[in-house]
Formats: sequence, C-alpha cells, structure tokens
Amino acid sequence: MRALRPPREWLVGRVRSRARPASPPGGGAPAGGRPAPAERGRASQGGGSREAVSREAVGREAVGREATLRGSGPAGDRAGAPHRGGWRVGPGPHIDPRFARRWVEVRREQGRRRLRILLASLGAVATAAVAAGVVYSPLMEVRHVRVAGADTAVRSEVLHVSGLARAPLMVHVRSGAIAARLDAIPDLGGAHVSRSWPFTVEIRLTVRTPVAAVARTGAGPHSWATVDATGRVLADVASIPRGLPTLTGVGAPPPPGSWFAGSPGARVGPVDPGGPPLADLNAAADSASAPGGIAAALAIAAALPKAVRAQVLSVDVAADGALSLSLAPRSPASGPVLVILGDGSHLGAKITALATLVGEAHLSGVRAIDLTVPDRPVTRSNP
Repeated sequence: MRALRPPREWLVGRVRSRARPASPPGGGAPAGGRPAPAERGRASQGGGSREAVSREAVGREAVGREATLRGSGPAGDRAGAPHRGGWRVGPGPHIDPRFARRWVEVRREQGRRRLRILLASLGAVATAAVAAGVVYSPLMEVRHVRVAGADTAVRSEVLHVSGLARAPLMVHVRSGAIAARLDAIPDLGGAHVSRSWPFTVEIRLTVRTPVAAVARTGAGPHSWATVDATGRVLADVASIPRGLPTLTGVGAPPPPGSWFAGSPGARVGPVDPGGPPLADLNAAADSASAPGGIAAALAIAAALPKAVRAQVLSVDVAADGALSLSLAPRSPASGPVLVILGDGSHLGAKITALATLVGEAHLSGVRAIDLTVPDRPVTRSNP
C-alpha cells in the first residue's frame, strides 16, 4: 500500500524541530539555560510575537501527538525524543539487542537440528541401499552346503531336492521350505536347515531305518513295503530285505511317505536306535498306555535285539489283538517256532525272556513258547 506523503508545512516544522531543542509549552527559555537570541527578540516585541511563539510550540506538540498516534510508541521513548541525533518518528518497535541475539541463536539451532535429521535420514537410506545391493548381488550366492547325517548317495539327493545345487542367493534360502521338502522324502526325516553367513547352508537330517516289511496285495514287481518304527512306509521293494521281520494282520500298507493307521505317525520324528521306545513297554495289562495292534507290532520289531531279530520271521497281530512271533526253525526238518506274547502288556519283560531263551536254552524240538507270563515261560515240544 502506497504511503501518503506528509504536507510541506509539516516537513518545515520537522526541520525546525531538529535545528533547535523544543521549548516548553507556552514559550519561555529551554530548561536549564538562557533563552535564545531570537526568542528574546520576539519576546521583546510584544503580544504579537508571543502569539507566534505559542503557535509554534503548539505545532510542535501536535507533531509529537501525531507521531504517537501513528504507532511509534510513547513520546518519551519514540516520538518526540531524540534518537542518535534526531527525532524518531514512524512505526517499528524498539527490540532489546539481547532478545534479538537470543532469537537468532534459537533459529540457527533449529536449522542445525533440521540439518542433522536430514543428514541422518540420508545416511540411513544410503546404508540400506548399499546393504540391499550387496545382499542381492551374485557375490552372496550359496557356495558351500554342509550335510550331516547322510552318506554321499543321500547327499546328492538332498542337494537336488533342496534346490541348493543351483547355488541360489543366500537371501533366497528359505530354511522352513527346504526342511519340509526334505521331510517329504520317505526315508528322510527330522531335517533342520540353517544359514551360516555369508556363503554356507548347513543341513542336519536323519535317515529313517526300516524295522519290518509288510506285504502288498496284488501281483507286481514291488510286492513288499519297508516300514520304520513310527509306522512310516519308506519304500516299495521286490523282496524282503535281509534281517527284517514281516508284519502280518496290520492291513495293506499305504504309499511310501505315508503312515499306517494307528501307528505313532507324524507326531514323532525319526527314531534313534539307542533312544527311548515309542511305546510303553512296561505298561500293565489294565493300563491305558499298553500298546496294541500295529503300534504294538512296531514296538516289538523295533525293540528286538539285533541277534534275535535276525531269527524272527514275522510279528503277527490276531483279530482279537493277540500278539505272536514266528522264529526260524533250528533245523530244516523242524518248522518255525511259535512265540505267544498275548496282549501288549509287559512287552519289555517278554522280549527279555525271549532273548534269554534264544541265547541260552536248547530249543531243539520246541514248537511253541508261551510268554504270556514272562516270569514263567512255558515251552511246548513236538509230539
């Protein structure tokens, strides 16, 4: 907005007011001194001169009041008071220099704080970009795969199934997905996959061990299925593997990689041969933990000592749940020896008694052994 120029008369009065100090209202000498010669001359001229002096004094007071009304502050500090050799007239508050310096310091500190935040943000973004570029570069691909718990033949299969043979980037290795794919292999289980930065993947797994074989119904090149202690079918084979007993009365085996109905199943991993048994071998007859059916047959096959297992032809489960074994004959002229175990109670004591009889007793001519009461075994001979 364009400011209005003051009238010429006001400028003339302004120049006069800067040329000499103000006189008190009504004329007279300035405070603390003698009256000026011009004032003395006008005072000596009579009433007309006094009126002129009064009008000039009134004009100066009006100028001071106008400056005050225009917003320049009190007359003692702004309008009507000398400031560095002149009268201060016009808008604009007087600011203490200390307040001005403090205001400048605060604004500068705010600017420095914003600059620090900006630099920190840019540094974080740059660091993340560099890290992402390094992680997703070909320099961080899988270079070493350590497989524990498997032989050389299984290791090649593990590399193929896991996809690590293609040397993917370390960041693309999904431990859970690889472990699930390895557990899907029928004769593997309990896989644990971990990344060891920057270039190594470690795989620990357990190879499942078969404890028995089950006949498949129907003719075909693979008429037998091997099964481990958990009831998982490991593979289809053409003949019974050497040293494995057969299971009868347990139904048809499912496809490889699946579990028998009623077996411990997927709730357990691969069984350590030296570890605790899956079933309670010391359960009493009236105990709910006593195994039965396929679970009892698998528990017997897994708990048999190696020397005894080599002589066991089959583990049989009757329709009423009764358990029995068939031992290989001692001579070609004699037939298999039937071992009657009864129910699934006290299986540990019954297996111990059988091992004692097979290792120490003379079983020639014996066609049946009754271990229903393991502390009092009963043998039956051929007639």
